[in-house]
Amino acid sequence: SFCTLLLLLEEMQRRVSVVGGGFIGMSTALALIRHGHRVQLIDRYSPGHREASSFGIAGALALYELLPLNRPQLPAALPGLLCKGAVSVKLDSQLLTKTASWGMQFLRNCIPERSKLTADAMATLVSNSAPYWERVLKQIPNRDKYTATIELGHASNKTSWESLISDTSIRQSQGVNATIIRSPSDMQKWEPIIAASSLVHGIVSYGGSWHFTNPGGLLAEMRRLFESLGGTFLQQEVSQIEDHQIRMTDGSKEQFDDCVLAAGTYSQTILQNMSESNIPLGTERGYHIVFTDIAPHNQISRSVGWIPGKFFLTPVHNGIRVAGLSELGSYDSPPTSEKWDHLENEARKLIPSLPPRNRSLDWMGGRPSLPDQLPVIGRSARNSNVIYAFGHGHLGATLGPITGELVSQLVNGSQPEISMKPFSPSRFC
Repeated sequence: SFCTLLLLLEEMQRRVSVVGGGFIGMSTALALIRHGHRVQLIDRYSPGHREASSFGIAGALALYELLPLNRPQLPAALPGLLCKGAVSVKLDSQLLTKTASWGMQFLRNCIPERSKLTADAMATLVSNSAPYWERVLKQIPNRDKYTATIELGHASNKTSWESLISDTSIRQSQGVNATIIRSPSDMQKWEPIIAASSLVHGIVSYGGSWHFTNPGGLLAEMRRLFESLGGTFLQQEVSQIEDHQIRMTDGSKEQFDDCVLAAGTYSQTILQNMSESNIPLGTERGYHIVFTDIAPHNQISRSVGWIPGKFFLTPVHNGIRVAGLSELGSYDSPPTSEKWDHLENEARKLIPSLPPRNRSLDWMGGRPSLPDQLPVIGRSARNSNVIYAFGHGHLGATLGPITGELVSQLVNGSQPEISMKPFSPSRFC
């Protein structure tokens, strides 16, 4: 009978639980639904919630970012970045050994040979990510409320201009649509509100790029899409993933055929409870502030990366978001309030006429980061029914949908479209 056929089809579907409702987890849940699986999404926060890390991203979809952070020139530049506050370390006695070990591994990956391997591997993800984002956004009602398709750009002072030009040359050789703007009049036309004194040396504009104008709102829309397609969302805090079951902090359990751990920085806690301490997942804490009540003559039209300060200014639904910096530390330790003041002071150098920032919107969140600057995407060595998808660092939003597709291919037992070896969890064994 027809009912019997439906029951048989349901039995053939795999029950997949996705732990983590950020851009990686949410995108993975949508991809799994599209592949015909029964999917449950679990997170302690509702997707798009202010406390979640994906809420506070800088907002630029970094389709141009094919180069890793751990470049050969970074160790020499690190003292200057530390002095300027763009990079910092927040330590307590419990974190000292772990963070020092992570930092040493990171620096070892700055040697040219390793940096190139990282760049080549990351390029396979980033260069293929746009079509998967387009597939998601086609299903989002009123996508223009959440994204804006306009080229973004990097501006620089004299100190970092040569480095920016070198990076741009590499990106162009890899097919990135990048234009170098040096004419003073063209630079001022590009984004008139930015102080001319900041644009003396030049701008690099990336065509075909876009940015999020409301990351939290987009995640909430993605959840609604997920549920409309038959997915279920469970708001619970996961403590442990065991053989075919997930244990919550309140003692309840959920069964699965396959489980995807995509909980960002919180994956550290779950890994420890699974006795998987060999994966050196760390946290790069980022900060953002928001200038609200922006007058039309003070608004920018695109996401602008200020290279010397390591932050982006992005026009968002409630003003201008200034986001960036990198602070090594625990994801649940208190924020460093001076970071917000630093962002405000630096932003005023670019746009002197900005109003006072809205301090009630000051935000801090953690980027899940691995010392080789590559994510972990692959099956656990201890439990073959658990697939890891975390550690995307600064590119979690950019790489969400393509990660979801790769995870779905692993669940299906099919051959992924790119080599998964660089992202294997076993590289840390």
